[in-house]
Amino acid sequence: MFFKLFPFTLVTLITLTTFKVSYIANGPCVRQLTQPFNISEEPTWDDRIKLLYFVDILAGRIYSYDPVTTILNHIQLDGYVTPIIPTVHDTHVFVAGLNRTLVAIRWYPKGSRLEAVGTLTTVAKQFPSSQFNDGKADAKGRLWIEIFIGGGEVHQILTMSSL
Repeated sequence: MFFKLFPFTLVTLITLTTFKVSYIANGPCVRQLTQPFNISEEPTWDDRIKLLYFVDILAGRIYSYDPVTTILNHIQLDGYVTPIIPTVHDTHVFVAGLNRTLVAIRWYPKGSRLEAVGTLTTVAKQFPSSQFNDGKADAKGRLWIEIFIGGGEVHQILTMSSL
């Protein structure tokens, strides 16, 4: 399955830190892998290139974590970032929510080079305080994103096959 969480890794909002669960003789052991983040969300594992992606919403950063090398890379965007979703056809192209805009970005996740950002759509123009929140792609490639318009509402935005 393309979109799945990396086994034994938690990106948590309680401690706002990435942890690794490993096993020792007496049972599981939790170790901190990264520095704390502001609000880290949207963990997505890309099995094709063996990287974990997640965002730090308030910092406007998208991260990639390589569990083999333990290297953590990031790119900086201008605004609140969530969600981050890899595309099916290109491991360097992602769909991301950036404030109220859905963008396509080209990023080489084993580094910090952001090559391009293109706007796909802006949502809820009649609600200027709205913004993206959580989102994932389903098995059919459709992108589902929660949009805050006062309260949370779920909308289907577009299909991944249209990118």
